Amino acid sequence: MGGQRGYAFCSGGRGLQSARCLPNGSFGEVSGTCVDVTCPAIDGTNWTRSAAGEMVYADCSGQNEEGYQRRMCQSNGEWGPIDNMCTEAQALMCGISKDAFGVWPDSEAGTRVELECSNGYHGRRVRNCSMDGHWGPVLGECFHECYDVDAPNALQTSLIFRDRPYFLAQVRDDEN
Repeated sequence: MGGQRGYAFCSGGRGLQSARCLPNGSFGEVSGTCVDVTCPAIDGTNWTRSAAGEMVYADCSGQNEEGYQRRMCQSNGEWGPIDNMCTEAQALMCGISKDAFGVWPDSEAGTRVELECSNGYHGRRVRNCSMDGHWGPVLGECFHECYDVDAPNALQTSLIFRDRPYFLAQVRDDEN
């Protein structure tokens, strides 16, 4: 089979190389040239200069996205279309929580939630949803004031603090 010529396309580039098959079964000197084909870097993006046939991966560019994008550097030195594998990132949340102070609604991480006190009580309850999606301690107080009908000069205040009721009484200095 000596004398026949073998041909091969260049990998990662353009061109054709050939070599003559020698009588001893080996190939002789290779002729022909290969030209490296690359896709250019695109300024302001994650797409760097890449060889033809190379699949390039990049992080998602959106502020609230996760996943990746990919694209192929084609044999003609042009970038192929972007295969977008980006999805909207799921925000961390504090789930619904029911306690002695009320029902704390689903809330995004980093938010502050205020609840009005129950009927007959004054004040506010405040709770923060931390950046890692956990409820913080309940802050604020709810209190209730009423006058004792048997002792009109006494003001009784009931206070709910950290799930426990407290009762305070004080004498009013009301002579009117």
